[in-house]
Amino acid sequence: GAPGSGKSTLLKMIAQTLHKSKDHRQTGTVSITGVSPARNIIWSNLVAYIDQIDRLHPYLTVFETCEFAWRCRSGGTHRRIFQGDGPDVDDMIAKLDDELTVINKILEAMGLARVKDTFVGDQENVRGISGGEKKRVTVAEMLCVGSPIICCDEISTGLD
Repeated sequence: GAPGSGKSTLLKMIAQTLHKSKDHRQTGTVSITGVSPARNIIWSNLVAYIDQIDRLHPYLTVFETCEFAWRCRSGGTHRRIFQGDGPDVDDMIAKLDDELTVINKILEAMGLARVKDTFVGDQENVRGISGGEKKRVTVAEMLCVGSPIICCDEISTGLD
């Protein structure tokens, strides 16, 4: 659609990241397979949102950024390390290895394997990866969250 036609607003409504204000009126409903945003814990597992602007921590490496996203996910779509009565050390190590393998596979698929130990960086203080690589890190970060639906707003902006 044309600029200003509401594409970003629609995606933010679906992902439940649209900030409500007294100046804007919202009508209608959004649901996915019968689940509405009112059931936030389920909705947050279903939908992730990639903004037009990359919001990454400059002092984390590419790998740390994805690992952080993996560990902060809201649950339901990934296994947890501690399940059941108590941890079995061998089982914990195997699960950690699985997680690291998945993160590395995502980084490889996004073309970020060679920069995985590089700081993300910013424009002022920390030298880091390129703008196009930052966009790919943002996508990789959302893939690590594990939501089956990813709302991508202007995803190709800044890609190299």
